[in-house]
Amino acid sequence: MLNYIYDGTFEGFLTVIDILWNIDVQNILISNARNYQPNLFDDPIVITTDPAKACNQMEILRKYPRDVFEDISYCFISEEPGIELIILEYFKRLAGCSPADINRFRENFADNTIKKVRDLARKVSYEITRFHGFVRFRQLLNGVYYATIAPDYNIVQFLAPHFTARFADQNWLIHDLKRRTGIYYETDRNRCVYLPLLEANPNLNNQISNIVYNQQDNLFQELWNAYFHEIAITERINKKLQRQRIPKRYWKNLVERIED
Repeated sequence: MLNYIYDGTFEGFLTVIDILWNIDVQNILISNARNYQPNLFDDPIVITTDPAKACNQMEILRKYPRDVFEDISYCFISEEPGIELIILEYFKRLAGCSPADINRFRENFADNTIKKVRDLARKVSYEITRFHGFVRFRQLLNGVYYATIAPDYNIVQFLAPHFTARFADQNWLIHDLKRRTGIYYETDRNRCVYLPLLEANPNLNNQISNIVYNQQDNLFQELWNAYFHEIAITERINKKLQRQRIPKRYWKNLVERIED
């Protein structure tokens, strides 16, 4: 079976879509080069990212409301197995829909492809919103505010607008430990940049691998934990509700110590 390998970027994926537009998806596979495992039954074809081909597909997306782009981009960062083929099918259906009928198109849950895309996009969007409240910054010795996360989906770059607006007067870094990526905001340049491979960045590697927090920050953490536990009313502690609001898998990256 033909297996089209792309570099894992959204632009690279759009290149694949442009190339495979007229090919029957029942007889192919699409794989991210970062996760691809060769096997005896695949005939791999490496696709080089082509900005012109990617632009062809972006032009299609620009005809439609932003909701359509979010559906596709959120599904892409979900990293669900086989999601590339589902998005390709979604693109083909989208091309046959006029912009005026886009709402009817997106609400057609009788179509399994559209339903899959919408359901997955909703889950990713929900996690992005959750992490607006789950990110905890701590100050490093160099003055940078540093936070670690390990989300289910690859959402780190979609956190940038929220935290850029909220902490525009501070240098900060959000580090996705699960994928070794991050976003970094610099006040002097007034910009937020995506760091594809954080540990491979020579300017940040030494700072992150040997993290030392500011002594004042350690004091603030102790005060916060004392406050967190003192305001709790023992008789009204509801562990079930606590896990619903803040799932246990997120606890390890919170500053406040939540006891099981």
